[in-house]
Amino acid sequence: HDGHDVPTLAELAALCNLSVRQLTRAFRASRGRSIGDHIAQSRIDHAKRLLATDESIKAIAYALGFGSPSAFSFAFRRATGLTPREFRQRSGDRAVKA
Repeated sequence: HDGHDVPTLAELAALCNLSVRQLTRAFRASRGRSIGDHIAQSRIDHAKRLLATDESIKAIAYALGFGSPSAFSFAFRRATGLTPREFRQRSGDRAVKA
């Protein structure tokens, strides 16, 4: 998805005929993590796939809904231990060696 028109927790809960609290508790029970953590990890996984392309890091940051490339870089590094550029370089090195 492109990050636009994402339903709110209240909208998701209503679709499931649950309260927000019931939805968040059920999600955590089934997935072992919060909805927010799941979304953040999904976003990082999507970023990793995009970093394997020739798309600029700036374009990837905005495509994923980050307010700036630096905000994307901070979130990516916090999640992976690498900056997007470092991740791309390491991924490229593996591809060359393969």
